[in-house]
Amino acid sequence: PFLPFHSQAYVATIGRLPGAYERATGESLWQAYKRMPTTGNPVAFTAISAATGGGKTVGACALMAHLVLTESASCAYVVETIEGAEEARQHLETLLPGRVACFTSIHRTDARPEKVRDYASMNVVAGSHCTEDQFKAAQVVICTHERWKLELTKNADLGVRQWRVKDRTLAVVDEEPQLQVTYVQQPEDVALLLSVLSDRTLKRSEERRVGK
Repeated sequence: PFLPFHSQAYVATIGRLPGAYERATGESLWQAYKRMPTTGNPVAFTAISAATGGGKTVGACALMAHLVLTESASCAYVVETIEGAEEARQHLETLLPGRVACFTSIHRTDARPEKVRDYASMNVVAGSHCTEDQFKAAQVVICTHERWKLELTKNADLGVRQWRVKDRTLAVVDEEPQLQVTYVQQPEDVALLLSVLSDRTLKRSEERRVGK
């Protein structure tokens, strides 16, 4: 069962049992996973809302580890920041030693020294490194929104959504990703668009009158 494993995962990763709210978050994660579509092409995310400090990160790591150990699942954890990626890597590596790969600008084997120094100055240090091929071959992967969105927009296989040519069992996207593109326009741009549309409509009307 997942919930006993959830408690064990808390002890293993942060050295204590989960509180009541954290257990409730774990239960929500499990119920959301069980409600996810198992066939076809899902067209929406299954969203879970929990307050900061509510146990989402450890709970999600526990869920992925449970699925890997009980169902031989393959999972991806997509986070917003490099700091979050390293935190998730530490938890998952504790629960699934040797099965996890994290790929960010400081976790890649050819990371730029200045990038590594910049993050080290903020106390963010990569605990492991991997190549592109090692990332794609890993059963459980961690990356940032940027890599995941690049895979979506380029329709390429970067190892996030698939493992061994099959969709991963579960992909957890932490925080709300910015998937939309925003175009900033001024009022005069709207007026210009209306003018263009009106002009085209008028021309088509004139064409109909002359029998074109």
